[in-house]
Amino acid sequence: MRDEHFYTRALKLNPEKAADYYLGRADFYCIEHDYKKASLDYQKAQKLGADMNESYRYQTCLDYINADKNISELTDKIGKDTENYKLYCDRAKYYLLKREYSKCISDVEEAIQINPCPYIYKFADDIFRKIREFNVFDTVNNSKKKDLIDAYKLRIELAKENIILYKNAEYWHYRATKDLDNIVNLAKDKTLALYLKVNFYEGLKDIRRYKKDRTFIDKAIQTCKEVIEQSKKRVDKLGKTLTYLYEMKLVSLYSNEEDFEPAIKIAILHPDRPTSKDLKQGLKYINSFAFILIDVLRSGRNSILKN
Repeated sequence: MRDEHFYTRALKLNPEKAADYYLGRADFYCIEHDYKKASLDYQKAQKLGADMNESYRYQTCLDYINADKNISELTDKIGKDTENYKLYCDRAKYYLLKREYSKCISDVEEAIQINPCPYIYKFADDIFRKIREFNVFDTVNNSKKKDLIDAYKLRIELAKENIILYKNAEYWHYRATKDLDNIVNLAKDKTLALYLKVNFYEGLKDIRRYKKDRTFIDKAIQTCKEVIEQSKKRVDKLGKTLTYLYEMKLVSLYSNEEDFEPAIKIAILHPDRPTSKDLKQGLKYINSFAFILIDVLRSGRNSILKN
């Protein structure tokens, strides 16, 4: 996935292709709903002779630029044709681009009142999803440093949902990975932050279309190994417990892929597992950061450790 940093570097290294790079960067800004930056790059690309028809996102940016004018025209039309639900739907889209959510929702509700058909309900669902998406991006962009980790988590959850729905999956893979890396950089405890990546990749491999693709499970395993190395560096009692829990997670990852040899090799290294009290403390510590609960204690695979 090419992001704004790729295009910015490309502009410096290969200025003769500036039109294409401005167009590409503008498209990326559009995906992230930053229409002000997108419009500036589209203007530069157009001046340099770029074919704007090659960007289907360009129209969205034009709609943003002309939103006030289009809203005014639609308002006049609605005044003359108050029962035309399509006009309310069209105006709702422009209110959405302006982040005027209450007006957007009001128009959607009016359209439903006029014509409560499946098309309108589908339109309403798409609008509400977009409102949430815009809010999540605005939350990330406007959060203070102390709140950024929670804001990134929100966007990672949104990324998971879109990947499952297969909506612009390539972009959402990129966005989630970047946000996970941002969390690792910001977090005081790198071990917990890295563990978020393990769970993200593990979740992807369970999606049906990725069942035969080992890419994500391999990423989960590799990241889990990084987590274990980090936890081993801790000198406190909790570090030992966390190492145990993460290694049991690695056993689980291997076992789920029926890769039993490395799973058993890891498991037999721990003839003595931490006490239940220590395990609960470790799980609580993990859960407080990641909002997840490792299921290894309830897993039948723990029987390996007893043998």
